[in-house]
Amino acid sequence: MLWPIAIACLIEFYRHRWPTAGPRLRKSLVIATCIGLIASIAVGIGVIVYRTVSPVGLGTQDVRIRQIRGVAARVPTGSRIAAENDIGIYLLTQYDTYQYSPDGTTTGAADYLLTDATGKFALIPCAQSALDRLLASGQAQLIGQDGPYSAIRLSQTRQFSTKCG
Repeated sequence: MLWPIAIACLIEFYRHRWPTAGPRLRKSLVIATCIGLIASIAVGIGVIVYRTVSPVGLGTQDVRIRQIRGVAARVPTGSRIAAENDIGIYLLTQYDTYQYSPDGTTTGAADYLLTDATGKFALIPCAQSALDRLLASGQAQLIGQDGPYSAIRLSQTRQFSTKCG
């Protein structure tokens, strides 16, 4: 969002400063601009890779995305799903998606859970124990699993908290 402002400032700076700059200052300005541009691109790519399930690729679909969509396909379209943020983004177009996170926050009650056993937001031990108790008691049912991703149907609509204690 700040890119247009930064580019406008850079253009304005060059428009006023370039004609009066000597050769040494011009060379310094070009070097500083190149370093800033490369650093901005590197930081941008780093943020994208850090915050997404899929690595930056050239039109290829990461196996994890196929696994998420395959597991989610076992859930009826339009259902209320609680999922962690990195999974939920792939479900928004077909499901009523709610987020849960390790700090115990949830944004709504759901009929299904979609979990990732290995991701940044994998369930902490006590939350996994609570889910295991729901599965063992029949209050939840595993309806699909592919790799680290699991789809779980809850016997009733509920908020799933990952908070312990």
